[in-house]
Amino acid sequence: MGSLVLTVLAAAIITVQMSSCTKTTAQTTTIHDTVKVVVVDSVCPTPKYPITGLWVGTSSDATTNNLPFNLSVKADGTCTAEGIAPGTQENFGYGTWSLSDTTFTYSLTWVYGYSTNVGVKGTYTAIFNSTAATLTSGTWHIAAPSGATDNGIFSMSRSN
Repeated sequence: MGSLVLTVLAAAIITVQMSSCTKTTAQTTTIHDTVKVVVVDSVCPTPKYPITGLWVGTSSDATTNNLPFNLSVKADGTCTAEGIAPGTQENFGYGTWSLSDTTFTYSLTWVYGYSTNVGVKGTYTAIFNSTAATLTSGTWHIAAPSGATDNGIFSMSRSN
């Protein structure tokens, strides 16, 4: 009788383990036909991605749409960006970033690319979703040494 109860109990535990997203450790002890089961259960956490890493997306302003844009966010608080201006000219910038709750902000100085882009400073802000690994509702503002300014939007996904 005791072994039948143990067999049924073991099958029930295995079925519960296989059909749920929890990690369960069971310890069974038999004492004079009495079964004692100790279950330790932990819920699988939702995966979260850090802000650091490579981000790939697009940027748009009033005259150009969906230009390729990449951002490398480093753990030391710095970041680098690459973008393709209309045509085939690559642009490269570097700067710093910060994260406050879900608000991701970074500032760049563009140092390579079209001569009119060199020295341009930009501020970029987006909503960081660590579960979906996305930067959404991104806005940016740039100012050139000449005094020219521009505004736009961007969105990105973490690629690694």
